[in-house]
Amino acid sequence: MQSLRPAYNFTAVENQENTFSFRTELGVTYTVVFVPTPYLLGDDSVFAPHSFELVVRVSENPTQKRPSFDPKTAWTVAAIFEDFY
Repeated sequence: MQSLRPAYNFTAVENQENTFSFRTELGVTYTVVFVPTPYLLGDDSVFAPHSFELVVRVSENPTQKRPSFDPKTAWTVAAIFEDFY
């Protein structure tokens, strides 16, 4: 089933585990990383392997300005989150 939410296409970054990337219409590239954080709940917790910190960062910005609000960015991060889990 295809989502009706407007989102950018994203890809998994080769040779970088738990890392995704997408480019906006303005050419701004975002990298989304799920950083393992098993220590948050204790390494022996059954949930430890499923605990991650979500990092969203601008990896390329040809405008050299702070990226403006783009609703597709939020939907894309949500789609990446859904794909990851």
